[in-house]
Amino acid sequence: MNVPIKNQKCKILIPGGAGFVGRNLVRVRHPKIYDMNDVTVLDKDKTNLTFVKRYGVQTQCVDLAE
Repeated sequence: MNVPIKNQKCKILIPGGAGFVGRNLVRVRHPKIYDMNDVTVLDKDKTNLTFVKRYGVQTQCVDLAE
C-alpha cells in the first residue's frame, strides 16, 4: 500500500465523518503522514462535528441526502 509522504498534496474527504466509522477514521489519521488541514469532514449534525474538530480537520455541516 502506498502511503503519501507529508510533503505530497493529498486531499481527503470523509462524508459522515462524525459518525462511528468516520470518527475513528479521523482519529487514526496520523498527522506525521497526513496534513490534517487537508482532511475535510462532512456531517449533517453540527454538534457531532465538535468531536472531530479537535483533530485539526476542516468541517462542513451539510446533508448529502438533499
